[in-house]
Amino acid sequence: MKQNKILLLIALGTGFALQAGAEFSSADFDPKKASFDELLFHAQRFGNTSNKIVMKSKCSGELMARRADSLQFLMQNIHLDNITVQVLAFNLVEALPATNAVPVLVPFIQDSHSMTRKLAVFFLGFYNVPEQASQVLPLLNDVDAAGAAMRTLGKWRIRQAATNIVPFLAHEREVRRVAAANALRDIGDPVAIPALLQALNDPVFTVREASARALSRLGPVAEKALIRALPKSVEPSRRQIVRTLGAMKSRRAAKGLKQLTRSADPWVRCDAREALRQIRRD
Repeated sequence: MKQNKILLLIALGTGFALQAGAEFSSADFDPKKASFDELLFHAQRFGNTSNKIVMKSKCSGELMARRADSLQFLMQNIHLDNITVQVLAFNLVEALPATNAVPVLVPFIQDSHSMTRKLAVFFLGFYNVPEQASQVLPLLNDVDAAGAAMRTLGKWRIRQAATNIVPFLAHEREVRRVAAANALRDIGDPVAIPALLQALNDPVFTVREASARALSRLGPVAEKALIRALPKSVEPSRRQIVRTLGAMKSRRAAKGLKQLTRSADPWVRCDAREALRQIRRD
């Protein structure tokens, strides 16, 4: 696979080797007449001479001007080990409306290259097109693209995805656990509350924080669950619960929090006092 990528990169530049060697003047180059291969070749080059800088700017601008056609071309090459291709595609996604970009991106969800699938579904998350959820849901079973799929389904608030995302809170990779918590926060389905409570005991603080944020967005049902869990909680979940109830301004939690101001743990005492201050501020 690595060898194939190298060959593709070589092929991309081969046709322009004479041009690169001669370093022809940028004044003689008309980007509007250039092929996509030419544009990408110059747009992704290092701008280590004034001429290359001008060429890079001209060709990047022309790629942006060709809009959806450029996005199609870049998505066909986005699996290459070249970050500039990804940056150019992202710039187009930011600039194009959904009517132009979504029809280009959706077919790439099924691409044979894992990087292409992942970025296609990631880019779709920048558009409010929940009607495409049926295309994205299967990628929760894709080892490489599941994280991006969770993010996009979360942005679209696809409730039917919640039960399939919950198991990722116990995934072996921290980044997947965080992605799951963030997606469940965006979706807002109370079905995730028990698993999010359990995730407050995660050994990694980023997962605990993401799960606490998700719970704080799940309203009264999550508030009740946190209050019930507080008396028997132990570290590390106890401090997360205390801080989350404070952030939620839970008046019903005040009694339990007041008891914790006498905890033997100085950090718990501190968190409990801060939570009470947040609650009483209003």
